Order: sequence, then structure tokens, then C-alpha cells
Amino acid sequence: MASDIQSKPDETSPAGVRTQAGQGFTPGPWFATCVADPETGAFRWFDVDVAPTGKYRGQIAYVHSAEHINGVTNSECEANARLIAASPTMFSYIAKRAAAGDEEARTIVEAVNASR
Repeated sequence: MASDIQSKPDETSPAGVRTQAGQGFTPGPWFATCVADPETGAFRWFDVDVAPTGKYRGQIAYVHSAEHINGVTNSECEANARLIAASPTMFSYIAKRAAAGDEEARTIVEAVNASR
């Protein structure tokens, strides 16, 4: 199982579209790390955290599987954690596209802002 999946650092937009720091969410990079049982080494869950030495500290999300009840599998859990950890990078890209005039990207940025 992969660990330490990392998003890219926060970036700014030259055209006035707010990027990570201006959006109200914790700026990246975020990391997804597999948490294993200390005794058996078996998969338990994924933590999505901010960089341990940065300004921000703490968990962004805990991503659990439900494989034991035929729900979300361990591999889906890992993929979900990767997606969450990549969110700051994806948002920065979308904000840059919006700043460059991409209307679809601007709609996405507006939707993110509307949910605040």
C-alpha cells in the first residue's frame, strides 16, 4: 500500500482568482498516509494530514474502509485518500485556469466559494 501521497504547495493567481490561502481551507501540501496496526502491520485507515513542519498542524480527514461489511474496499479507501490529499493541487490548477479565462473552471471556483 502506498504512503505519503503529497499535494503541491499553495500557489497564487496573477489574475485575482483566490487560490488555496484565500479560500478558507487549510493550504497544501496535504499527505495521505496509511495507518497500520502496530502489532500486526495490517491496514487500518488512511490519515490525510498537512505537512508536519508547516504553519498548520492536524488531520484534514480520516478515510476508513468498510471492506469487512462488503462496503468501501481498502483499495478504494486508498484512492479516496489520494484524491482528498490532491485537492489543494487540483484547486490551484482550476483557479489558474479560471484566472486565464476558462469559464468552466470559473464555475467550479464559484461553486467552491458558494459552499463556504
